[in-house]
Amino acid sequence: MSEEWFFEYIRRIRREMEELLAEVEERFTKPLLDYESRCLLPLYEVHDLGDEIVVRVDLPGVRRVEDITVRGTENRLLIEAKMARSVSFEGLVTYAQGKYNYYRLELTLPAPVDYKKAKALFRGGVLEIHLPKKLKFFKVKVE
Repeated sequence: MSEEWFFEYIRRIRREMEELLAEVEERFTKPLLDYESRCLLPLYEVHDLGDEIVVRVDLPGVRRVEDITVRGTENRLLIEAKMARSVSFEGLVTYAQGKYNYYRLELTLPAPVDYKKAKALFRGGVLEIHLPKKLKFFKVKVE
């Protein structure tokens, strides 16, 4: 019995490492742009703060809140934003030549969220989304 906490601790570390490796693999194996649909993958970060998940997305070139769409489910998040002006990579030696005029980001969230209580703020070219987690416990009244 006394060793069980140790094995549970090791299992938890293993799960966290697998999640971290999956996130790194997902982030670095995707291209930063989609040539066919003319969209860019914005820089972003996801923070698990215990009771909520905070997603910050850099959207340079996006000027208006009306040009941003945030949709999702309790496990996924989709962000699309239209830039005020198209961006071109014509001067660079790259396969990505052409003009790009919007961002698209699709994320798998680290925990289920209560999307009905979600809040988002766009300021200074940065979109910040607060997603409260769904509670996974319940209380039973004992009589």
